[in-house]
This record gives sequence, structure tokens and C-alpha cells, in this order.
Amino acid sequence: MRAAVVLLVSGLLLALWVIAVPGPNLTIDTDRTSYQSGDTIASIPMISIPAGSFLMGSPSDEPWRDLDEGPQRTVNISAFMMSQTEITEKQWNDVMGCKDPYFTGDQRVEKVTWFDCVSFCNKLSRDEGYTPCYTIRNIGYDGNHITSADVSCNFNANGYRLPTEAEWEYACRAGTKAPVGEKEPNAWGLYGMHGNVWEWCWDWYSSDYYGTRPDPDTNPTGPTTGGGRVIRGGGWGQGQQGCRSARRSGMAPALRLGTGFRVVRAH
Repeated sequence: MRAAVVLLVSGLLLALWVIAVPGPNLTIDTDRTSYQSGDTIASIPMISIPAGSFLMGSPSDEPWRDLDEGPQRTVNISAFMMSQTEITEKQWNDVMGCKDPYFTGDQRVEKVTWFDCVSFCNKLSRDEGYTPCYTIRNIGYDGNHITSADVSCNFNANGYRLPTEAEWEYACRAGTKAPVGEKEPNAWGLYGMHGNVWEWCWDWYSSDYYGTRPDPDTNPTGPTTGGGRVIRGGGWGQGQQGCRSARRSGMAPALRLGTGFRVVRAH
């Protein structure tokens, strides 16, 4: 029920947001050629995440647990690399070639749509000489932000992409069972996985997705359709209940309300 309300409210907020808040004045240079193949052009430190298995979701006795966090199941994850922090304003501007009056410092990006994020991943992949993971067609805009598109992902490509929901939780837990992290990096050196800003993941959101999967499961990529994309990690204004490792929610991918992202790449 809570998940359905989240998605409904997200849709209503989108309509109000489009009317009330104009997008920043983004000028995206899609033809930049000043970077050499293989350069890390945006100085995005990447952390190597080892392959392994973990219990995804929350146990039935975890405080503040929601029904969409179970049943727990064993999930096997292949090795990958993840950005050490959420993508920052400077990194966004460096990759996208933006003149964005909102992104003026080096704080984490927090007002981007899910579609903006997959576009960023493809741009970063091309600039560094990797094969983009995403095919993006039928793009629609609200001002300078992408608010609709048909997006598919080639998980065999070597470029950057959003983490799957399983990869995100695996990296967040970092080999531990701790439900909530601290301000220090976790055991694998990742910062801000809890309560900084919500983070976009690849997966479509489904409240009963866990119950439809095998146990053990291997590298799940989420449902094929849905009403929103998964967001993880909680926000800075939430208490411990909203920032647990298993806490999950969904949001309309066209929204840009306090949600950021980090990138991953195959090992």
C-alpha cells in the first residue's frame, strides 16, 4: 500500500513540479572531442566491488521493516566498480558540458531525472572510449531535462550505467548485516550510501518483486515494466527508519525531487 501511494504521489508531484519550477538553464555539448579515449575526464573515483553473495532484503523482525523488503533471499553478484560517492555537480558539468546556474559547487547532484542519469552514463562512456550500455530513443524534454524516453540496457557493454537494485544493496552492505551506516565510508570505501540523497537505480519498482524471484538469485535486473524506477538510500531529512540498507521505494522517472545517483561499470 505504501509503495502504491508513493507512486501515485510521485505522479501528482510531477505535474505540480513542471508548472511551478522551471528547469535550470542547461546547455549540453553533445559533440565535445577534447577528451582522449580512456581518460577519466570527470575525476570520478571508482571502487572495486568484489563478487559475492548476500541476503537481500530485511528479516521479518527488523525494526521499521516494510513489506516490500522481503522475503529475504540469497543473491549472487558479479564483480563491478562503483563510484565512491554520488555524482557531484562538478562531475556532472564536466561530463555534460553544462552551464548550469544550479550546479555551482561540488555538492552531490540532486535534481536530475532518471532519464538524465542514463544520458549522463552514455556520455561518460563515449568520452572515455567505452561502449555505452544504454540505447535511448524517442526522447522527450521538459525544458532542458529529459522526462521521457524508451531506454534499454546492454549489461554486457563495458560502459557506465546505473546500478541495479541488487548491486546497490550489496555495495551498501559491504559484507556486513548492518541495517544503517555512518558518515564514514563503509567497509568497501563507499561514501554516503545512507541518508545523503535518494539514489536512482536501473530497476523498475515492484512491491512484490522479491517474492517472484528464485532463491538463490543471480544478478537480477528487476521487472520488465513498472510505474516508477527504484530509489535507494533514503534522504538527508529522514530518520534511521528511512535510511536502512533494505529500505526501498519507487519514483516516477521524470521527477527530479532531491534524487541523485552514482555510476557503476563492469569489472
